[in-house]
This record gives sequence, structure tokens and C-alpha cells, in this order.
Amino acid sequence: MLSHILTGVYARKMLGQQKTLWSEANRDWLTGLMSRKRFTERMQHFLDEYRDDPGLFGMIYIDINDFKLINDHNGHATGDAVLIELARRLRSACIDLGYDSPDYMEEPPVARLSGDEFALITCHLNTKEEIYNTAKALSDSLTGTYHWKTQAIDLGVSIGVFCGRYDRETTETALAKADAAMYFAKRDTSGHGLRMCDAEVESSYNELFRAPINRNA
Repeated sequence: MLSHILTGVYARKMLGQQKTLWSEANRDWLTGLMSRKRFTERMQHFLDEYRDDPGLFGMIYIDINDFKLINDHNGHATGDAVLIELARRLRSACIDLGYDSPDYMEEPPVARLSGDEFALITCHLNTKEEIYNTAKALSDSLTGTYHWKTQAIDLGVSIGVFCGRYDRETTETALAKADAAMYFAKRDTSGHGLRMCDAEVESSYNELFRAPINRNA
């Protein structure tokens, strides 16, 4: 009898440890969003699952504007709070945009990739205009004043969008081109903060990724 009890306790302990290890590998420790590893696995699943789908997918790459200044002027605790708030807004926006539907399986495909950079996958859209409108709605949801303790932080984002077909792209290429488009959006002084991966971005992203990129602007 005692041996059965001990075996059960040991099994539950091992299961708990396995869940912890899975979470550490697949979840961002601060925001609870997908890790980059888990996100790329999900993206690869979409590419494989919908290879015959005639529609488009969109890779949306998000960067917080002036995040280094927020950290330097207000402290790392404030910076962490801003990251958590952006993750909360992303989750809320995903629900508003229908990302809790069965098409996206067990969870919305949104991740914190590193630092203040996040990414989101859209699926089953027919035109680039639909993907652009989705990214614009997302941008509107993420921007705006964030009140934390006694501070009012003007939270803004730069967004790059790459549209592709399931049978023609790789996860790495989609992320790289969306990242390049985001860099163009960050350099845009018009205040739009949103850039599609167009011919200009396509022709220059290789050069951009060969040279160091200043992401703190």
C-alpha cells in the first residue's frame, strides 16, 4: 500500500517537473506569451497544414517605440510593466480579431520574440488589404497612454507586415522580411508606424540584415 502511495507521489512530482520544463521552453517568462521557439514551431505547423490553401498568411512584427528611453528614464521595473501591458493588449486584440477561433488551435499565435519585439501570425485571409487592415486594427489597439503607478507612459509601436503564401515561404524568411518592414516603419517620420513588405523592403532586407541595425531609435 505504501509503495503505491509513494509511486503516485513520485509520478505527480515528475509530471509537475515535466510541465515546468515545457513551460520554461515554450513560454516567455515575463509575459506568458509564446517563446520564439514555440512560435516558430506553430508557424511551421501552419505552413505544413495549409500548404494547399490558396489564401495568404500575414507575419506581423511589432516593436515598442523608444523602449530604451522608457527603461533608462523610468527604470527596469517600469520597462517590465510596459512589456506585460503590451502582452495584455495583444491578447485582448487577438480575441477582438477572432484569434480565439478553432482555426488557431489551442491559443492565439502571438509571441514575445526578444526584448521589446513581438510577433503575430494571421491565417486564412484572401488579400493583402485584409492583412493590412488587420495590422492597422492591431496597431490602434496597442497604442495609447499606459498608466502605471504615478506614471503616464505614451505607448507606441512600429509594425512590419509580410504577406506570403503557405507553399512558397519559410518561417525564417517570413520573420526576416516582416522584421525588415518593421525597421522601415521605425524610420518613417510620418508617424504612420506601419509598413508592408513591399518591393523596396524586398530589395534591401538582405543588406539591412548584413549590417548592424539600431533598434533603439
